[in-house]
Amino acid sequence: MSAIRNEEVYGFVKADGPRLVNGRGEPILLRGVGFGSWLLPEGYMWRFPEGGDRPRRIEAMIESLVGSEEANLFWATYYDRYIAEEDIAKIAEEGFNSVRVPINARFLTGEGPGGSAEAHVEVAAGPNETKSKTSAQVEATSSTDRASPNIDSLEEDSIRNRDAPDHESETRAPLGLREDRLVLLDRVIGWCREHRLYVILDLHGAPGGQTGTNIDDSEQDRPELFTDEIRAREAVAIWRTLAERYKDEWIVAGYDLLNEPLPDWFSNYNDRVMPLYKEMIAAIREADERHMIILEGVHWSTDWSIFENAFGEDPVDSNVLLQFHKYWNNPDTESIAKYLDFRDRWNVPIFMGEGGENNKDWYTGAFRMFDDHDISWNFWTWKKMDTTNSPCSIRKPVGWPLLVDYLQGGEKPEPAVARTILWEYLDNMALERCDYQPEVARALLRRAPLRIPAVFYGYKGEGTSFGFGSAERPTFVNRAAAESASTAQAGVQFRVSDGTRIAFVQSDRETATFAHGGGEEWELDQWLCMEMTVGDWFVYDFERSSEGKRTDEDPKLDVALRLQSIDGNGKLRLALNDGSTVTLDVQETDWHTGQTVCRVAHSAGTQSLRLTCLEGKIRVMWVNIGDADESLRLNAD
Repeated sequence: MSAIRNEEVYGFVKADGPRLVNGRGEPILLRGVGFGSWLLPEGYMWRFPEGGDRPRRIEAMIESLVGSEEANLFWATYYDRYIAEEDIAKIAEEGFNSVRVPINARFLTGEGPGGSAEAHVEVAAGPNETKSKTSAQVEATSSTDRASPNIDSLEEDSIRNRDAPDHESETRAPLGLREDRLVLLDRVIGWCREHRLYVILDLHGAPGGQTGTNIDDSEQDRPELFTDEIRAREAVAIWRTLAERYKDEWIVAGYDLLNEPLPDWFSNYNDRVMPLYKEMIAAIREADERHMIILEGVHWSTDWSIFENAFGEDPVDSNVLLQFHKYWNNPDTESIAKYLDFRDRWNVPIFMGEGGENNKDWYTGAFRMFDDHDISWNFWTWKKMDTTNSPCSIRKPVGWPLLVDYLQGGEKPEPAVARTILWEYLDNMALERCDYQPEVARALLRRAPLRIPAVFYGYKGEGTSFGFGSAERPTFVNRAAAESASTAQAGVQFRVSDGTRIAFVQSDRETATFAHGGGEEWELDQWLCMEMTVGDWFVYDFERSSEGKRTDEDPKLDVALRLQSIDGNGKLRLALNDGSTVTLDVQETDWHTGQTVCRVAHSAGTQSLRLTCLEGKIRVMWVNIGDADESLRLNAD
């Protein structure tokens, strides 16, 4: 499957109106995964508490346990092993076509573990600066959590001038970048070229921090990128260097200039983001005219108000992709309407550049929604420790709780004990040692076998993804006022604009909830269902691999549904690709699992299963789709 899909990975990617095209001018959607915690280790992916919530704190802990020499060896091994060619090959095999590589500036500059820089580039001095701070002058501390900020206001007299400099008249001072770290980027880019995966370079932790939180390795929980001219100069210099290094590398799709700048409690600096973006773009364009520029909005990349004047008569650049992020909320068109409107208004392509950290059922809805709306996407994240909601789960080392306890003020493990624990972690992160969970990739790509919650029917609108048997549209009333009726609960507030009947399976809840950050399965009282009356129909698209047994007959496809009849007299038709049809009698008024088999054409690729209510009133909770010759575990809860 990947060989077919990845034929589209060809030549430089660029913006062409509201879409992306490859080097042949063919439309392409980027579907990829992110490498969270590789070049910017994130504490939650290590199952660490607040005391180890960012690289600085993790580094300090490891050095305190085993000493600086062994700590440096640990990090050299960590960066070398966390993402290997085997990971790249597996990602391509699954059918993804791109990866996003988050980078910590300290990883490049040598301010982190491993000593001083081994190479130098030039950093532009700002209009009020005559020389730059070197990496050796930077000290490491720490602090706060993304979800619970406790921020002191910044004094205005501590904020240096952030006016854009004249690039032609700048003086420059050396900024140290480690050549061995750049070689690690070269290596992963080379692997991606070999396996045909586009690469997005993402400055996830800018010099000084662009968010003022743990996610950018912030030193003092302040967005110093926007308050310290030196840090801004360093960020511009980093992008100039990367552009010069990769200007001819077509497998690099683009440059993601800043990850999630400025949460709303630092919104008083929002007006500084676009000027810095423009400086970065100007520096990049000095060396590189071909690569796409990727821009993120403020407040966790959800607020695009800073772009209102970026695409008028004087556009910020002619080759731009706008990025938003999506976590823990409704996977419906209403939730992304503002981004779709912006795309239509300014004729610019859009990208869901980071989303995930939910359960597999949510993935089947959210990522199909992006596909149906022609939005490129990137899943967060490929690999982390002890997880059910990423494709790769690193096994937690024996003794890991000792490190967690130490970070929370407990007893310090002996060096030999700590060494054993840490080196077991290094051994466990290789793909072959991870617990691989293919069902996560299948959910993201909607590839059978998989389960699709019924409320995640297609997102292409009435007449294509769903339809009604009557001209009369459903009336939304409260369940308490219509306990036996087949109308939806007013408070569900999910896919409201479709006008379909959506209700809770068994709940007194008032609104749907999709916040399952640890990958927890939905409880029964959180499940939603579709309510169908005669003539109503819904389409569920899915992908089918070309792999498997081939016979002269059309292969069989197992289909199971969790459903109930509201009036005891229902009949449901299943049509696969508007061809093979099966009819199910739905008589039971209790929730039950109905199973059948459809014939499917030999062709691989996108398949469409249409459910049509022929008689009665029926509720459907989920649809399970799987090849007949594969073992498919059915969840009847």
